[in-house]
Amino acid sequence: MMTARDDTQLVSDLVTMWFSSRKWAEELICATFNLSSPDDFLANIRRFNKPRSGQFPNSPWHYRIHGVGIDISKPNNCGGIDFDFDKPGVDQWRLREFMVKQLNDGAIPMRWYRPLLQDPARWSAALAAAGVAGLSLPNKTQSAGECTNSMKKAKHAAGLNSFEYCATLHILHPSINPEDVTACLGIEPSRTSGAGQTDRNIPGRVYDFSHWMCELPVRDGDDLPTFLECVIALLSPHRGYLEHISDEGGEIECFIGIFADRLCDQSYPYELLASLAELRINLRFDFYKIDDAESDESN
Repeated sequence: MMTARDDTQLVSDLVTMWFSSRKWAEELICATFNLSSPDDFLANIRRFNKPRSGQFPNSPWHYRIHGVGIDISKPNNCGGIDFDFDKPGVDQWRLREFMVKQLNDGAIPMRWYRPLLQDPARWSAALAAAGVAGLSLPNKTQSAGECTNSMKKAKHAAGLNSFEYCATLHILHPSINPEDVTACLGIEPSRTSGAGQTDRNIPGRVYDFSHWMCELPVRDGDDLPTFLECVIALLSPHRGYLEHISDEGGEIECFIGIFADRLCDQSYPYELLASLAELRINLRFDFYKIDDAESDESN
């Protein structure tokens, strides 16, 4: 039986490995795309209309871009790292994803780390002892798409397939004025930043693309397909504008954060997915494990 001190050391070693892997990933990105800084990667992808997923040349590593982040791994989610370019630190969710990748790749001892993965209480205690933050690190910008505690969550109760969720809409564009997005959609944003503006959280840095975000309304009782039908109804009148944004190298993303204490599933009809595609809307799902005590408090 491993002690709490041993668990803390395991988490600390994992954090060290995470930062080392991020440095390796940034060097790989810069070398592959001939960039002076990894912060230029997303703008480079949009500017030259490069694919948002693919394989690094002469390498076993694959990449997938999401929001303002990138996921690098070998097939079957083996090895690599998933991080956001605007978030220098690591939180408990990213660290857990990282642990799964390394376990899949055999890069860390299964007999030591698998028990942490299987025991949420033990994992949380080790994180707290190692000083790893919860949803985000202090004084850093929130990752695009990430759910915050203040956001409204809807409850979908279906026996063993019950969960809560929150949702946000994101529009990324190389140069658009976020105020124009607000005016055209008629929706008040939760947060905006314009290309060329100074980053309020990181001195000396400017945004290399525009970002517009709003919280999407959710209702208790609605499953995710029903919620997405409401999103389609909300945005269908603006199809032409969304197509214009996409044609200019922009991206529209519907982010859904799912909170559950066990595995859950939803089925998405092809007609629904086709309607989202017509609006050029990408879907992103983030899954958050909640323990039984937290679930009881929310009921």
